[in-house]
Amino acid sequence: MNEKNQNTSKEQEKECLTQEICADYRKQAKGINDHSMSNLAFARLSNELVDRCGITEVQAINILNGYFIKDYVAIQERLRNGDMSHNKTDDSREYLEWLAEKEAKENMLNDFDLPDKD
Repeated sequence: MNEKNQNTSKEQEKECLTQEICADYRKQAKGINDHSMSNLAFARLSNELVDRCGITEVQAINILNGYFIKDYVAIQERLRNGDMSHNKTDDSREYLEWLAEKEAKENMLNDFDLPDKD
């Protein structure tokens, strides 16, 4: 079996991201309270979620922090059902990476923005 076929079969084995999966990982992330190990445990959870559902690392981190969960679940469901109107529907991973990049760029401060003071 060549490398392309192996990658395709691995992608097919990925679970579709659901609210339940997100809630489970969010609960685990909230339970991390040993500060000396929290970064490592958080990174492991993030990597596990990426491997399990085929999402980007940025999306996994956002899910663990409780951000954009409904959006990511909706995107995954639409991609699995094939009803995305975006031109990259054949490669959901590429589309999700593009979406995460776009989101990151929108959230970046430009040269003249000042962060909010707490």
